[in-house]
Amino acid sequence: MSTILSRLAGVTQRRVRRDRPAGLLHRVRSQFLVLALVVSIISLLDIARIDTMVSTPGYLATLGGYLVWVLALYRFGERWTWLDLGGPVAVVSLGIVAGSYDWAFAILYGALFVHGTFGGPWRAARNALAYMVAYEVAAVVTRGAEYSASGIASHVIGVAVVAYLVRTITSSVRRHDATREREQILTRAGGELLTAATPDEVAHTALAAVVAVVGGGESSYRVSLWRQHQEELEMLALAGLDLTTFRVPLAALPEDLVAAYHSGQVVRLGPARMLDLQVGMGIAPDFDHGLSVPLVDGGELNGLMFVATHEPLDADAMVALERFMHEVSLADVLVRRQTLLRGVVGNSADGILLLGRDGVIEFA
Repeated sequence: MSTILSRLAGVTQRRVRRDRPAGLLHRVRSQFLVLALVVSIISLLDIARIDTMVSTPGYLATLGGYLVWVLALYRFGERWTWLDLGGPVAVVSLGIVAGSYDWAFAILYGALFVHGTFGGPWRAARNALAYMVAYEVAAVVTRGAEYSASGIASHVIGVAVVAYLVRTITSSVRRHDATREREQILTRAGGELLTAATPDEVAHTALAAVVAVVGGGESSYRVSLWRQHQEELEMLALAGLDLTTFRVPLAALPEDLVAAYHSGQVVRLGPARMLDLQVGMGIAPDFDHGLSVPLVDGGELNGLMFVATHEPLDADAMVALERFMHEVSLADVLVRRQTLLRGVVGNSADGILLLGRDGVIEFA
């Protein structure tokens, strides 16, 4: 038990550092940023054609504010969601100070391309709606009753189509980057498993890799590694939210989960099954989603890895973790056999000599 507790403390306190190289999404954002800046430069070159009652300094100040906002969004858009207000405000302001909503047309789409790469679908939809409203406000203020309903409809459709396309591109790029990062993490961990010398090192490497894939703060996940001992599961290592249960009788778990475990199946657990599992384990129902991945070697069960999260893992992550746990199983079996062999050889009363095919002594 003391060994388990020390391993729990060591793995739980470990901070897994993710290397995040600039991915495809970063490059896409860079291209869209260049597009927005080029549009702004064109607007500056066209300033001589502005024929309004508004002074040129007001136009330049508004366009300068837009440029500052675009650069700030590019740098801090993922963290500072309040920056979402800047784009629509710039569209309204530029149309008004220029005296015609047409002058806001270019920066509307320049901003929309950059802005659409940040956040999830709800944020993208909200921002698209804000741009629609901002452009129509600029049109009504500068054209009044002359602005027709057909003009409103055409711009609404244009903004919706562009926002949808950018969102689709962003979603695909995010999945590509997530898959690449996950594969890099698990590939590095696979290399570390090859050099592991003890079962503890195998468990430590496995949990560190899975934590890096799951991500989030320590309270947003629980990753545990278990080994079957007769009719019980005994916990070997833990990362994330603490757990006080170290042994769980198989009979206490839901029957369908035990059956899936014995058949070597990966099981995705929804809220209802997670509740049953956590109650059966005698722990607080802290998580709504989970994943049970058996450790199998040659058809023999070695144990399982259990991942509990607040949000469900995607299908690609499930496949990657299942493949990785096969590597963990092989590494675990290998180091245990090596440990056993070293013990047998080290405690043998007889001399042991191994010769290679060429007569060279391999081991003595």
